[in-house]
Amino acid sequence: MYNSGSIMGDQDSTEYTVQAGDCLFSIAEHHGYHWETIWKDPANAALRQLRKTPAVIMARDIVTLPAKKLKELSRATDQTHKFVRSGTPAKLRLQFLNHGEPRKNQPYTLDLDGVTRSGTTDGEGFLTEYLPSKARQGLLILGQGDDQITYPLELGHLDPVDSDSGIAHRLTNLGFLPANADPSDPDAVADALRHFQTNQNLPVTGHADPGTTNKIKELHGS
Repeated sequence: MYNSGSIMGDQDSTEYTVQAGDCLFSIAEHHGYHWETIWKDPANAALRQLRKTPAVIMARDIVTLPAKKLKELSRATDQTHKFVRSGTPAKLRLQFLNHGEPRKNQPYTLDLDGVTRSGTTDGEGFLTEYLPSKARQGLLILGQGDDQITYPLELGHLDPVDSDSGIAHRLTNLGFLPANADPSDPDAVADALRHFQTNQNLPVTGHADPGTTNKIKELHGS
């Protein structure tokens, strides 16, 4: 005997205001969507045009959560059935350099919200790990002995590159703005921009002009 059962109820579309620390993957997980369903929805066309990538959105952005559709499946009533919701895990990808040279084959320990993983960087100094969608903080220990460095990680807090905070955080990640500097201090950011521009043979202006912004984005990877 077969019976039809609903696995998802109808729901009107709603608007969600992005909070600090949110990413599209965590929003989708929390509200029961696949992230592409949200990102590709026509109601989010303006957001796609503004942010370009689902990996970097900003606090106070408005995301439309599309209406959920009823789905029915026919299955035998005298059997046990397993339903798996599709999803795409987020990925953490970091490259570590020492004076421009990759820190290759370096051991690391990564703690994400109390879950610890270990591994080694690849031949180009990259670390790649899948992230739980709800992860918000992490601690990375890279290397060993005198070369060991500890990095606190704030996940989901990278603002778009066309924002002042986004430029400052990328300069910190690239090593041009000291980690103990105030990213909201315009003088500190201007000094970091001049350092970056000199290093990359760009016109030294101390401002995030289009050429500088594009180079920061290229080197940072997003």
